Amino acid sequence: MIINIIIQARTSSKRFRGKILKSFNQKRLIFNIIDNLKKLKKINKIIVATTINNSDNQLCNLLKKNKISLVRGSENNVYKRFRQCCVQNKCDYLIRISADSPFINSDLIQKMINFLIKNSNKKIDFITSNYPKKILKGQSIEIISTKIFLKYEKKITTLDEKEHVFSKIYENIKRFNSWGVIYSEEFSSDLDLCIDYPLDILKKRKFISNFTLKKRINKILFKKI
Repeated sequence: MIINIIIQARTSSKRFRGKILKSFNQKRLIFNIIDNLKKLKKINKIIVATTINNSDNQLCNLLKKNKISLVRGSENNVYKRFRQCCVQNKCDYLIRISADSPFINSDLIQKMINFLIKNSNKKIDFITSNYPKKILKGQSIEIISTKIFLKYEKKITTLDEKEHVFSKIYENIKRFNSWGVIYSEEFSSDLDLCIDYPLDILKKRKFISNFTLKKRINKILFKKI
């Protein structure tokens, strides 16, 4: 089973331009995320899906220098960018991660991967950390069958669907063999662990030693949706 991680990233964020290149935890924000994901086992490749805009040239140069795979595509059609990643880097499943989530919990991702592999006979289509109830902002993780993902290409028509690549999947989630993560209340609070504004860089550095990176997730269950 080939599993790739796709990180959607661009530097032209309207709320905080260039945030993924800002210094955070003594390195650039994007590399906080990548280094955290490198802890994972049974992953084939980590790919950054960014844009063809000149504003992302510096990001691409840094990724190439650090030997990180990348794909450049449309800024507004994120679905098409993900599709390019799948076509250029063949895989059975893809995992979507957002570049503004430096506290993404690698333990949670690993448990989702392990569940997928252990239950390969079930032919799972979709696993999400964000359904049936919302997880902490900045901890959203989706694993989807590449076959299912690519099958939806002709149904992705609106600007919103092109930008939010799994919106159509969530609309039809019960049509697939979909599974959700069941977790304790501490992972469903109103705490926001994304980096959205310049002040977040200062406010959220203290979380670097908090539970989102270091606390083990021991009791994770999965439920058929």
